Amino acid sequence: MRWAGYDAGRAKIILAAVGAYQLIEMLAASRRLAERKIAHHVVYLLEPGRFRQARTDGEQGHQATAVIREELFPPEVPARLCVTHTRPEVIQGLLGPLWSGKQSRVLGYIAQGGTLNTSGLMFINRCTWAHCLEEAAKLLGISRDRFLTAVECDALDGRMSPQNLIIPDVCG
Repeated sequence: MRWAGYDAGRAKIILAAVGAYQLIEMLAASRRLAERKIAHHVVYLLEPGRFRQARTDGEQGHQATAVIREELFPPEVPARLCVTHTRPEVIQGLLGPLWSGKQSRVLGYIAQGGTLNTSGLMFINRCTWAHCLEEAAKLLGISRDRFLTAVECDALDGRMSPQNLIIPDVCG
C-alpha cells in the first residue's frame, strides 16, 4: 500500500494486515506512527498463503515471486508486525521464512469472545490500533508512551474503559 506509511524507504518496521477490519486498525496505527515521524510501511496480505514455503513444484508456481517478497518485506527492515483475523500462530508460520532473524510479532484471535460488536471483539483479542502501537513500541525498543497517551495506556491496562477512546462509539 504505497500511499500508506511514512518515509517507507527508511522503514524501521513493516505493518502487515490480513483481513479488512485488521487493515482498518493497522492504518489507524500507521497514522499515529506517521504523526510521531516513525519510518514504516504498510502491507495488506490478501492471500498470505502465497508467501509460505512451497511444498511442491505445483505450489511454487502460485507463490509470490522473490521480487514481490523483497518489495513488500525488504530484508533491511528490522521489525515486522502483523495483525490477522485468524489465530496468530498460523500467520507466524506462513510468514516465518520472510521474518527469519527479524523482530516480529503477530496479533490475532486469542479465543476471547462475548462482545456485541466488531470493535469490542478486536479489543478483547488485543488487535486494535492501540494494541498494534503497543507491540510496535516493543519491537522498536521504544516506550509505548511515545505512541500512546497516558489515558490510552490506562485503557489498555484495564484501569479505565476503552469505550470512546480505543473502541469507537457505535451507537452515537
